[in-house]
Amino acid sequence: MEKKKGNEMQIFLLMLALVVIIVIVAINYLYRPLLAERQALRDENFELNKRYIELYNMGVNEDYWKDEINKSRDAISKVLDRYSAGNTPEKSIKFVSDMEADLEMRVPDVTFSAPNLLTSVTMPMVQDMGEESGSYAISYYDVSLLKETLSFNYSGDYDQLKRMSDYINANAERMNMESITVNYNSETNLLDGNIVLNLYAVTGTDRQYEEPDITGIRLGEENIFAN
Repeated sequence: MEKKKGNEMQIFLLMLALVVIIVIVAINYLYRPLLAERQALRDENFELNKRYIELYNMGVNEDYWKDEINKSRDAISKVLDRYSAGNTPEKSIKFVSDMEADLEMRVPDVTFSAPNLLTSVTMPMVQDMGEESGSYAISYYDVSLLKETLSFNYSGDYDQLKRMSDYINANAERMNMESITVNYNSETNLLDGNIVLNLYAVTGTDRQYEEPDITGIRLGEENIFAN
């Protein structure tokens, strides 16, 4: 009877040892790899979650950045629109001829200069590729600021001289008066003198220069506009 109990005890101990071995094997070859895999998944999920938050924030702020881009584009356009897309002798002749006719004063001659490069900059242009793509394309273009001078002699009374200054200042395209001379002519009882204007132009944008029509302007010898 005691021998039978001894055998049962040995069997129990063997079974217990087997269970321990199985647990050790499971821990080393199954549980630990699962722990490592779980940690790897956690790390991957953490990175994916970070990326998700970034994309979510970008989506939330998309309208804001679109609005800021459009505001910047409008601000740049407003500045560029103040400058001519180009200046030529024909355009200057048209300007002076219209001024002479509007103010009823005399401009006997006009002198032009060649354009000079003041500065050149590279500017970015952001283009919305559409809602389907959800992206923007950025390109760059060179913008140049040019200056040339327009010099002309004039003859008129004091009121015409003041209105000529207002006429120049009210011009839509950027120009300024570099110098002016005024002399009293006792023979005509008028003011004679010379004005030098600085004319500015911006090239490199999508705006195109349009040549003015001066076919109706008669050119003379004593008076360039034959008046």
